Amino acid sequence: MKSSPATSGSPDQSINATPDVHQIVANWNGQLMPLSDVKVSVLDRAFTFGDSIYEVVRVYGGQLFRFSDHVQRMRNGLNDLKIKADISEIEKNVCLTLNNSGLVDGIVYIQVTRGEAPRQHRYPENCKPNVLIYAHKIPHISAEVRAEGVQVITHPDIRWGRNDIKQTGLTANCIVAQAAAEKNCREAIMIDAQGLVTEGSHTTIFGVKSGKLIVPPPSPKVLPGITKIQVLEFAKSMGIDVELRFFTAEELFGLDEVFLAGTTCEVLAVVSIDDRAVGTGRPGPVLTRLEKAFEQVIREHAPPSSSANS
Repeated sequence: MKSSPATSGSPDQSINATPDVHQIVANWNGQLMPLSDVKVSVLDRAFTFGDSIYEVVRVYGGQLFRFSDHVQRMRNGLNDLKIKADISEIEKNVCLTLNNSGLVDGIVYIQVTRGEAPRQHRYPENCKPNVLIYAHKIPHISAEVRAEGVQVITHPDIRWGRNDIKQTGLTANCIVAQAAAEKNCREAIMIDAQGLVTEGSHTTIFGVKSGKLIVPPPSPKVLPGITKIQVLEFAKSMGIDVELRFFTAEELFGLDEVFLAGTTCEVLAVVSIDDRAVGTGRPGPVLTRLEKAFEQVIREHAPPSSSANS
């Protein structure tokens, strides 16, 4: 992956880094302002119920990466939750916000809430959505961490039944991520009540056995990850066999390779699960090929000259 300044300290430092909200350009319902100036009513249903969806879009060389895929997932989530928002207006404001941010390398965050209404469980009528967009840098995962791989734990999947919707009610994900952090691990792999591997607290989990990629299929159990789409495209172009199926926790410990895939980590080797080595205990050959493919895609999307100041 791209060479970057080393991320020192715990494996999760890049996740825990907090941007300066006073320096971040935000877009609140079409109006540009510092993120610190955005004010939200306590009656917004995102506050009272977590009744909102969100997206995190990667930016390379000042350009949105796979934005149309994120927009489609956002559209699906809004439809599932029956939130009536103007997608085309959101797309326009995402581009406006990014252009005004000066961001070269980082992420754009998008959140669409159902809006402000008196507190009641059923959906209110004639509720106007609130849309928040902002762009900021994220620390790179160091070349050393990528070369060595990361440690993870397993954890029961304690989430609700519609994990295919990218919604902001993430308390269960936070509990799982905290459990990993307390053991100085990068991520937690969730296991459902049937003993099946679902996903990480914020990543897709891929396995490799005898050169074949194994990843959970589309299902309410898992988020339709955008990086997952990218990895499957790589696999097709490379002639790597793919098996779309859930695998068990028992199978997990017998895989040759395991890796994380996500918007902020791209692809990242897992070398230890619950203090047990994965394969050789080093990043494997399939992951290495995928990393090189990701490097190429990023170079094509954002030539070196465009990211020199990132």
